[in-house]
Amino acid sequence: MNSPLRIAAVGLEHDEIYRVLDRLRRHDAANLVAIAERSGRLRMAAAGRYRVPVFPRLTPLLAETTVDAVLVATANGDKAAAIEEALRAGKHVIAHAPLAVSVAQFDAVAQVQAASGAGLLSLHPLRFTPAYVRLRELTAAGQFGAISQIVIINSQKVAATPRTQAFYDSPTHGGILTSLAVHDIDVLRRLGGDLTVTESVTQCHGVTDYPNFEDAGVVRCTFARGGEGVVVCNWLALEAGEPFQELTFIGTEGTAWISGGKLRAMSEGLGSRLPVAMENHVFVVTQSDPGGAAPVEATDQNAYDAVGSMLDDALATLGGDAVVREEATADALQTARAAVQAQDAARQNRE
Repeated sequence: MNSPLRIAAVGLEHDEIYRVLDRLRRHDAANLVAIAERSGRLRMAAAGRYRVPVFPRLTPLLAETTVDAVLVATANGDKAAAIEEALRAGKHVIAHAPLAVSVAQFDAVAQVQAASGAGLLSLHPLRFTPAYVRLRELTAAGQFGAISQIVIINSQKVAATPRTQAFYDSPTHGGILTSLAVHDIDVLRRLGGDLTVTESVTQCHGVTDYPNFEDAGVVRCTFARGGEGVVVCNWLALEAGEPFQELTFIGTEGTAWISGGKLRAMSEGLGSRLPVAMENHVFVVTQSDPGGAAPVEATDQNAYDAVGSMLDDALATLGGDAVVREEATADALQTARAAVQAQDAARQNRE
């Protein structure tokens, strides 16, 4: 049996990272061995919570601690530098998306990764939620025919969790397309394969306290195998309401949609033009079975409840062979490249 991977973490500013760390410290395949965080307050809290050495910066951590991989969750604008430092030290990297906030940053990260040969993975929790897993299985099996359109609407609360000042500085934080749409682009790639961004726009007018903060954006792309994908994202979900994510998949032989993490699907032959809602089930009707196939369970689960599967997958990848790591690294880089290209193009259009 392989020894557990020794994992160090850098950056504790994003609340989501604590879900990963809490899971990591109880994991059989890895041990959390050290943390680097620039905030003294967060360092003190982390030392008490995780009982591992805590450093103010990544450099002394790498010099004084034996690690196999570094989990990067710094502020978005600082991620590329941390990733590059870890890769140059010969460490694998698991990064909370995005990997970079501009094309220039991405190119530097990709160059360093290629020279190091270390694995570089990106955490995208949506791909591990039951509804998206099931939809990918159905599309891969050709259940809905060829892709015509995939449309994702992602509306999130800007104040859902405490935000640092850097979050509202779009050039530093990376903008809405690298911070939010990157996860939707990952879903598009999982469902439709290789894609090319053809159009992207952003706007700054809903969050009036921060006039330079990009609070909404649109990305349009084409799939190499045909069809198109569109992402509409924003930080404008009402604080009094709920954030939501909707996905509609239009194929030549059927349609599927996800609402709030629940998948509902119908295909030609249903005998009714009304959508079929099955709550937490996937409902499929095919040409060969117009009466309706038996519902397949897709449990109601929030995206971040998928952190266990997400971390399991990352650790298994790093613990696997070089080919597996290379494929996962290429996948992470392709999603990151599309996001930064969309972000840079949108910003140039606005300027």
